[in-house]
Amino acid sequence: MMHGTLRSSGGKRVFVAVGMFAALGILLAQPLRADEAAEKKAAELLNKYVDATGGRAAFDKIKNRVTVMTVTMPVADNRMKLKVYSARPNKSHLIIDAEGLGKMEQGCNGKVVWEKSDLTGCRIKTGKERSVSLREATIDRFVRWKKVYDKAEFV
Repeated sequence: MMHGTLRSSGGKRVFVAVGMFAALGILLAQPLRADEAAEKKAAELLNKYVDATGGRAAFDKIKNRVTVMTVTMPVADNRMKLKVYSARPNKSHLIIDAEGLGKMEQGCNGKVVWEKSDLTGCRIKTGKERSVSLREATIDRFVRWKKVYDKAEFV
């Protein structure tokens, strides 16, 4: 550690520890390294997912898809039927039919994002809500995550 002695204007000695400032700088830089490590781990995880599900070439072949599922909520003893139509690059139509809650639809044609619900009626989504829906409608968002998301973190 480098150090030296300086005299203050009052004549008192002041010990200067340059090494302490360097150590403080290293400690302050640790969160940056942790963030970089978390981002690197997240990127590795996303890349493993893409590889495990067929790789980028397989995803590039997908032009559209239909996903159908039934979700059962045991606590409320309710069932929801979901159907999602998706098309490249970011078009989607989601239909949810929930027992006791009615039907809800939302969609995106790549520019306009909308919602229609028995509870709230029809509306056009704007702002952050629109941005999130457009991102979620991207059919291959996990393959092209660097273009779709600002960053990835492993938490």
